[in-house]
Amino acid sequence: MGTRLKGLTELLVYVPTKIKKNGEYDTIWNYKTTVYINLQQDINELDRNSAGDIDYDIQKGRTRKNLNLEKGDGIYIVKLINGRKEKINNVNEKFPEYVVQKCPQVGKTRTYTFTKDFKKNV
Repeated sequence: MGTRLKGLTELLVYVPTKIKKNGEYDTIWNYKTTVYINLQQDINELDRNSAGDIDYDIQKGRTRKNLNLEKGDGIYIVKLINGRKEKINNVNEKFPEYVVQKCPQVGKTRTYTFTKDFKKNV
């Protein structure tokens, strides 16, 4: 049984490139590819921070396909506006909102964890 594209979320994937500028490193995001994934926000005890608060900035995507996503890649989630997909004319004008934190595989399903914490991951 295949997965329908209607239920999947479109993600723009970006690769970070570090450039040394005036003695400090700056991150430039370069477009890599577009992927479709089953995006969910399931909260469990492992998603709590050190103070015990739940971090709602964590998104999880599940798929059985081998996507070209790696830890540290930037993710921009294409929005739905009034039931229609956001129109993107130039992918290089968008910037990632999330970073791939981890991508373990259990059985045939790979679960990607995306977080908004850029300083820790890149």
